[in-house]
Amino acid sequence: MPPADCSFTLNRLSFADSASNALLFSIHNKPLQYLFLLFAVLLLIYYFRHCIVRVLVMSMPLVLYMIFIYQRLWHMTYLFFLIVALMLIFRDEFKKTGSHKEEFGNLLANALVIFLLSVQCFTGFYSVYYDYRYPYSPSKEIAQIVKPYHEAGANIVGLGFYSISVSPYFDESIYINDYEGKTYFIWKDDVERNTYRGKVPDVVVATGRMEHLEEHGYRYELYESKMIYKLEDAEYIPYFVYFRE
Repeated sequence: MPPADCSFTLNRLSFADSASNALLFSIHNKPLQYLFLLFAVLLLIYYFRHCIVRVLVMSMPLVLYMIFIYQRLWHMTYLFFLIVALMLIFRDEFKKTGSHKEEFGNLLANALVIFLLSVQCFTGFYSVYYDYRYPYSPSKEIAQIVKPYHEAGANIVGLGFYSISVSPYFDESIYINDYEGKTYFIWKDDVERNTYRGKVPDVVVATGRMEHLEEHGYRYELYESKMIYKLEDAEYIPYFVYFRE
């Protein structure tokens, strides 16, 4: 787990936003977020009424972990998979209906899950289209540009987490500041990667603008990386490739 992403703090205020985004769409109105989650929780409680204790025992560790310890937007879809998994595990319990009122409650809960599933399918297909239409990462294009410099023995530096995405297009480490020559990112606070090891870089691949390089005469080319979550942009990463003149 990335150290910067792991914070043992109370995240309950952002949980409603993340959970509603994961189960539905982006709802930018707080009262509507809480209303949707309240309705979903009450309906699911009614749906699992015959096995509520077992459902809580199985689900609460994950839910509490997301509320109080760790949550990121793209990990919150675990909630949807949790609901589907519980429905599959306890599917026989749903048949214990004793009245038309209970059958109607089951019908509503089924409708809720089918609706949530439809949302996931629609947004999933849209994500596939988006990734086909717009490349998620310019790493391959950057690798083709950097390759001649690497073959010529130039000093190449990678700065920022996403600069490591260029490495898989080579058979060996291309950055002189790779930790112990490793071609992957290491999730440790004590690993310093943003250093030049006393060498002047000829090429710098950075996921962020480096004005101090521009002050020293480096020119740069800008490449963009985008990722969507549901129907909205969730992440924008600018790749700055600097060249020493």
